Amino acid sequence: MGEFKARFDRYEIQEELSHGSMGVVYRAFDPMLQRDIAIKVLAQGRVANKEDVARFMREARAVARLSHPNIVPVHEVGEHAGNPYFTMDYIHGRVLSRMLRESGALPPRRAVQVVREVARALVAAHEKGLVHRDIKPSNVMLADDGRVLLMDFGLAKDMSSDTVRTQSGTTIGTPAYMPPEQARGDNTAISERSDVYSLGAVLFECLTGRAPFEGEGMVEVVMRVLEQPPPAPRRLNP
Repeated sequence: MGEFKARFDRYEIQEELSHGSMGVVYRAFDPMLQRDIAIKVLAQGRVANKEDVARFMREARAVARLSHPNIVPVHEVGEHAGNPYFTMDYIHGRVLSRMLRESGALPPRRAVQVVREVARALVAAHEKGLVHRDIKPSNVMLADDGRVLLMDFGLAKDMSSDTVRTQSGTTIGTPAYMPPEQARGDNTAISERSDVYSLGAVLFECLTGRAPFEGEGMVEVVMRVLEQPPPAPRRLNP
């Protein structure tokens, strides 16, 4: 373990691993258990309202409900100086998006193996009533020990809840991988099948090296998702 940059509660922050609109994930050292962990906190510098905190805690509780070898487990949920956090296993490996960016398309057999493992994670989530809503290569970790893990349930929808937490007409997720109903902002139509569509988009990128829909900005990508079929994978990678 090297020198730590800061302390958060008892955890010694080592480096930033990822940064999203809502949260930041760090690699940290737990001096009590003498091991590296991953810790997710609300993004610093933003003013967190009650809904931000509630959504963050819903993610922690959602993942804590899941116990599956293809899902990164949550260990502890807490709050430090008014900032909620939760800790997870620190996984040695590379995210799928980085591998595709650096190495290009995967061999078909490997692509199928990766997507099959993510599908198993989704089955476990769906059985618990959770729709991920943000399946994409940057949320898939390829561990050095050979495991494939699904991460980041920050946009997960609890299908067992009677409360629709995202207003209809609001588009959330990553446009290049979202199904048409999600691109339209029709959140009442989102279901387990929406995740299956997004997983198909991930398979497309694994086989071709690019997302099924591209554009100059979010609006252009969304319009292509709604109005155009994706190109044939064989045309992009014969």
